[in-house]
Amino acid sequence: MAELYVALLHVPGEFVYAGTRADSVAEAVAKFGDQVLGIEWLQTFDSLPARGQENDALQTVLQELLDKDVAFVEGYPEEESGDPADGLRAHIEHWVDEAAERFGEFSIGAYGFVMELQLDDEVELGWAYGGAMEPGAVELFTRAAEQARGV
Repeated sequence: MAELYVALLHVPGEFVYAGTRADSVAEAVAKFGDQVLGIEWLQTFDSLPARGQENDALQTVLQELLDKDVAFVEGYPEEESGDPADGLRAHIEHWVDEAAERFGEFSIGAYGFVMELQLDDEVELGWAYGGAMEPGAVELFTRAAEQARGV
């Protein structure tokens, strides 16, 4: 069953809000096209907290999806994006806030992050991990990859 996916995407020169209906995250990403340089965040509309669902740009995305399969709404220019680390911090804060809002009290076990770094013409995959390396890191990243693939 198709879900409504919304995102903040980095495309050449700017960041745009986007939306589409898809059966999986991978299908949603494919529908957004080849111009996507990065994904600031991507999730189902239903999983957004109320303040995110009420965002003016996302409301415009929803309106455009009435007539289109994929909608893009202007966000802000690339030069206004600020420190890339701020985006990561905001993503982590949102994730923690969302967990607290949905589940109440919780504890954080092992955690890890994977990032694709684009350095001039080179692309590097980097990762950071907190917790026991063996067997924790391998199991955590394997589960994350399987979940991303929808396995």
